Amino acid sequence: LAYIELYTPFKDQPEPYSRLYKIMRSYRDMKRHAIVLPVQRIFRSCHLLPVCGPRINRAWTSDTILE
Repeated sequence: LAYIELYTPFKDQPEPYSRLYKIMRSYRDMKRHAIVLPVQRIFRSCHLLPVCGPRINRAWTSDTILE
């Protein structure tokens, strides 16, 4: 089984500056929208890049930041 946190669908057009498509976390009743399904039903992964702003906290590491 796989725990999958869902995101909004892609917009019709990419962002003008980055030319990347912007998505956001999906919520239901003010909680993250997630599902559990068999791994066999996963047919593609997706790599997401964060929007961090002009400065990134140098204290962040893969051990201290989960998202």
